[in-house]
Amino acid sequence: MQNYKEKVQEAILQLKSRGLSQAKIAIKTGAKDAYISNIVNNKWEHIDDKYWRKLGAALRIEEEWNIYHTANMKRIYNLCNDACDFSKFVALSAYTGAGKTQTLKMYAQANPTTSAYILCEEDMTRRDFIQEIQRAIGVEFSGNHRAQRKQICEYLVRQEKFVLLFDEADKLRDSLLRVIKMIFDLTENKAGIVIAGTPVLMESINRKAKRNTVGFREFRRRIMAWATVENFKKQYEDVKSVCRANGVNTEREIKDIFNTSSNFGEVKNKVRMTQIVMQKQAAA
Repeated sequence: MQNYKEKVQEAILQLKSRGLSQAKIAIKTGAKDAYISNIVNNKWEHIDDKYWRKLGAALRIEEEWNIYHTANMKRIYNLCNDACDFSKFVALSAYTGAGKTQTLKMYAQANPTTSAYILCEEDMTRRDFIQEIQRAIGVEFSGNHRAQRKQICEYLVRQEKFVLLFDEADKLRDSLLRVIKMIFDLTENKAGIVIAGTPVLMESINRKAKRNTVGFREFRRRIMAWATVENFKKQYEDVKSVCRANGVNTEREIKDIFNTSSNFGEVKNKVRMTQIVMQKQAAA
């Protein structure tokens, strides 16, 4: 809520800088002049959150999203740490909306010198894939694809520790999954790798290994551990915490959001809708 309050204050100060008096701003927002004065002068302690939402709605400021670290997010974050610290090749299978992408990005942002986030896309060519890895680790190499791959591996070996985070790896072509295997082999266990995707990733790798598709038995053998996330319907307490972190506090609303959702992505959408309703009610 703190960031939201700062945005409201900033919007009011901008209106003042454009020549509007506090009295006119009060009329424009439907607020009392004294409240506008208190906000401008950082006297916020006695202003209720509902009043902030009323002002925010009048100023057309969107409700901020507060991240709550769910059990899934903690598990995925620890998995990345483990892969980085011990140069492991691990695979993550997570249902859509479990918080996988958000956590992988969060890890890369928090550890910019020891990790790189790569979003995999189904239409990627080998050239696209190699270039995306270079972009993610912040380097640029020359030569053909083989030479660039070799230089990427040499770079990774020189680092004290490093982990490549391949998100949505289930979308990659078979040939690009084999590139990941080659990178792991060429780094001589000096860099960690996390491949993450929906349960389709695990099913596909196991099926192709069983059918003896070129390279997949070797690929599966490189994977040191398969990690999964907890079933959504066992995470009511986390859903409750997400809701309360974002201003949805009544037990009835929280239970309704939980019972009508199948993942945390849907929870976020429904909390957003509830926030919009709350803003409209505050502005009425």
